[in-house]
Amino acid sequence: MKVKKQVDLKDLIFEKVSQEQIFRFYYPYDFKLNHLCLSAFVKERNPSMIIGTKSQDGDIIFKCFNSHHKGDCIVFVKELFNLDYREALEKIAKDFGILEMDNARYESIIKQLPISKITKKKTAPDIVVATRSFNNEELLYWNDYYQDEEDLKREHIFAPKKIWVNKVPLILKSTELTFCYYYPEIDKWKLYKPFAPKDRKWMGNVPLQTSWGLENINEGQNTIITKSLKDYMIVRKIYNYVVGVQNESLAAFSEEFANNLTMGSRKVYYAGDSDIPGKAASYLITENFKWK
Repeated sequence: MKVKKQVDLKDLIFEKVSQEQIFRFYYPYDFKLNHLCLSAFVKERNPSMIIGTKSQDGDIIFKCFNSHHKGDCIVFVKELFNLDYREALEKIAKDFGILEMDNARYESIIKQLPISKITKKKTAPDIVVATRSFNNEELLYWNDYYQDEEDLKREHIFAPKKIWVNKVPLILKSTELTFCYYYPEIDKWKLYKPFAPKDRKWMGNVPLQTSWGLENINEGQNTIITKSLKDYMIVRKIYNYVVGVQNESLAAFSEEFANNLTMGSRKVYYAGDSDIPGKAASYLITENFKWK
């Protein structure tokens, strides 16, 4: 079987094989979508590459943050084996047995390359908070970020007297700073322990796609997106046209919120962390929504 046109070969490949399966076949290690993984192009101990979705139902792309390599699954094969685009398509078709009359090779390979399944969401805990006045240590913490008590009041940030999670009292240590972010529009809480280990730093029942600040945007002005409430509060001290989302992930953006930002702003800039996970998230977010 001979396929004359490049576009025909590409269409034929994607009729039989998913983008994720191509990545999984050629990527030399295991990976999880939208998480950092080891680069396929350089030897390294610390992951600096991401393979992820541009949108919830969109294309899968890759990017290396310590080299120039980035693109879709065809480009991945092209650059991994130093081929041109046509040669990469031919290699994929040959390696998967797509052009063979007998489907045995193709079916054998596909069985070993399952597509990622969506993990069922965990049930959010029920959280009840009894608040108290801030003490000096707590106010000094926020003062380091140029926030005073009026700022905390405006953003519904409180100090806890008692916290119950699923009706069970949470043990509060006097030596461990704890702050409670309240979202009155949805009656949800997010608990923040700034100096706790990473796995204990956050707890909450706030939906992932919770966002804020749309009232700040203006069609004639550039909008800055921050990935946390604290970042939002800091930026707001020096720039008015700022919004915020729950965390640095593509999944944190609802379609409605993203559309409102794009339509209601001159340009949109995403301000994430400068470490490799932050850069990876920034790449997926800005690529998907065509932001800066």
